Amino acid sequence: MNLLCHGRARRWHDPGVDEFSFVALFAAGAFVLRMLWSRDQSAAIATWTRAARLLGGEHETSGGEHVIRVEVDGIPLVARTRSERIGRNASRSTIVVARLPGGERTMVEAVPRGATAWIAPALLATTLGRPERVTGDATFDAKFRVSSTPEALAGELLDGGLRRLLLDVGEGFLVDGGELRIEREGTPADVESLVRIVRFSERIVRAWNDVVRAPERVARALGWIVEDAMVLDADADALVARGVRRGVSCELVVRFREAWALVVVRIAARGASAGAMVRETEAPSGWAESGAVPDTLRALTQTAPRSLVGVQQTEDALELAFDGLGVDPTHVVASVDAALDGLVAQAPYR
Repeated sequence: MNLLCHGRARRWHDPGVDEFSFVALFAAGAFVLRMLWSRDQSAAIATWTRAARLLGGEHETSGGEHVIRVEVDGIPLVARTRSERIGRNASRSTIVVARLPGGERTMVEAVPRGATAWIAPALLATTLGRPERVTGDATFDAKFRVSSTPEALAGELLDGGLRRLLLDVGEGFLVDGGELRIEREGTPADVESLVRIVRFSERIVRAWNDVVRAPERVARALGWIVEDAMVLDADADALVARGVRRGVSCELVVRFREAWALVVVRIAARGASAGAMVRETEAPSGWAESGAVPDTLRALTQTAPRSLVGVQQTEDALELAFDGLGVDPTHVVASVDAALDGLVAQAPYR
């Protein structure tokens, strides 16, 4: 019995053929794994390099992660991979981010209903519990959950073209604190998939830029100086530009009021009394009045374009409010000049 055990022990500890085979097999397995990892890395480098070239951007690696940098209408956009390990669980994701001008105090999300795979759990947690906004597009509203701050910002951003894009790709996005962030689990399997993710993000950036820059076109049409840093805010006017028109100091601001996104022109003009007119389809004249409204303002509303939705005279200013950040600049210019004509009629000796 002892001899048998002793023999087995000798065979076990003997550096013979069996042990050598085991070591060789282990080394060969490690070599194969290293080769497969190297091949995967080479394939990933080729995928991200070619995608960067097709996108007109630059590819780099940092800490073993891939990064593509592109520029969209002057706004830097970055696509990158990210690896995480929690305990024994490891995961990889693809993230696209961009800092959007004027968005520091805003939030817009459009999330596919019942489909959360496009967004990582940590990011998904920030989207819960926010009030939903209906766009009025029945097909889109049935498939996407939308919310925003200011409330009207989603309606300005999600125009017909962008809604169709989201419906076509079946994916969503989040803008929070001025950062566009699109995060998907896993990494693209091929160049086309990677390019598609970045192109989708570029469309969001361009749509945002169109919305934010639209009031600047009004300012330029009026010949006014555009401010450097307009910040959209649900609770305060965002100054777009200052200028002088026919010798009168004026300001152009963006104002959000619940479901309304307004471009407002403030004309420095003292009024004998305060009064306002708001476009109202159910009113006999098409306008609802409050306070003391001078005849010159009534005359202005009778010839005003449909985009003019409110006129208000305060102690020190006359305000003209236009519906939508993308209002036609020619409508604003014509209305401002008509208002200035009315002010001259009110004070002929001024």
